[in-house]
Amino acid sequence: MMKILTQAGVQQQQIRLIFVSNESNSYKQSPQHEEAGKNIKRVPTLIVYENEKEIGRVIEYPVVSLEKDLLTILRRENYVPNYGSMK
Repeated sequence: MMKILTQAGVQQQQIRLIFVSNESNSYKQSPQHEEAGKNIKRVPTLIVYENEKEIGRVIEYPVVSLEKDLLTILRRENYVPNYGSMK
């Protein structure tokens, strides 16, 4: 994922990684709870934002390929991620 974003010209300051725990007492929670309100049920979840508004997400694994799924999202074409009914 990082290689794709770098090759696409995305700057590091535009990327925010949030790591979540797999411990039972803090399952799928980050230390500062950055995941709160983002409806993250499965990991990894890649959320694509434009102007602080979510325009799409890849949940757990791509539907076609990461490159093609991201392009579909960025082109604003119809994209339903895996587990899309959970959103």
